[in-house]
Amino acid sequence: MIAKVGMMLSVLETDDAEAAVAKAVAAGAGKVEVSEAEADGGVKGKVTDPFGFTWIFTSPAKKTENVENKEVV
Repeated sequence: MIAKVGMMLSVLETDDAEAAVAKAVAAGAGKVEVSEAEADGGVKGKVTDPFGFTWIFTSPAKKTENVENKEVV
């Protein structure tokens, strides 16, 4: 009988996804990717640890105030 190998992934939200990926790589994980998330403008990064688990770090888009569109009452 041949065992099927599955994939486990975990998604963690952090204020700084790029720093979390760098820290994980420094601890021995393999970097898979770091990219800007298209839908919400945040950042996401993906690493695989030495045990084969995939971790996805996300950070929300930075809020900016658009003074031009602010309604004055």
